[in-house]
Amino acid sequence: MKQDNIISKTLASIKGLDQRPSQVDLIPRLSAYIADWFFGNLFVMVGPFVMFSLMAAKEASYKNLYSFPAYGLAETWSYLSFILALIFYSLYFVFIPYKVWPGQTLGKKMTKLKIVEAEDYETTSWQALLMRHLVGFVVVEGAAFTMGQYLQETLSLMTGFYTENYLGTAGLILAVVSLILVIFTSSGRALHDYMANTRVIKIEGEEPVKKLIRDQRRRNHQLRHLKK
Repeated sequence: MKQDNIISKTLASIKGLDQRPSQVDLIPRLSAYIADWFFGNLFVMVGPFVMFSLMAAKEASYKNLYSFPAYGLAETWSYLSFILALIFYSLYFVFIPYKVWPGQTLGKKMTKLKIVEAEDYETTSWQALLMRHLVGFVVVEGAAFTMGQYLQETLSLMTGFYTENYLGTAGLILAVVSLILVIFTSSGRALHDYMANTRVIKIEGEEPVKKLIRDQRRRNHQLRHLKK
């Protein structure tokens, strides 16, 4: 507990970190992450698995994108599988929280959490979702999701240089840093939240904040209009 306080105080002293308190408890936040990790990875793996099952011999076993050339298939199938996985990943992490359940993936829906803009608590844009989930999750914190591993495998196949040792280690370190920020800062914003300028709120708890911000903006607009 004392060590936790030391970490929290150290992070609180760092300029640039959002210190606005969040009402989201750690358990729902981690539960949403675990649910999205599970369902998101299922979405991502469907395409490559089906493609490999159709192309490879019956006794062949699919493990990753390296499985295609390992069983004598052209590397092109690995690249096509990566594109297919990326499409399915984008459906889950961008299309669904943008069009189906605004601000919510399946994990967020289950835990009654929502992704919003960090400053005004409005529902986030598709551009922010791309930055948060594609760049933040896949590129920066790539070790945490299968899509990040697929990216590293694709780069290895394209360059002939085994990238996992370097990109995988860097992604793991950044994923741990992101987790530390979620646990030990008052705002609970992860690295991908800072990159996309988003935050996670509890629908039944912090949604009223959005109304307060909107009312304040309306009052400010009325005051500026009266001054004119």
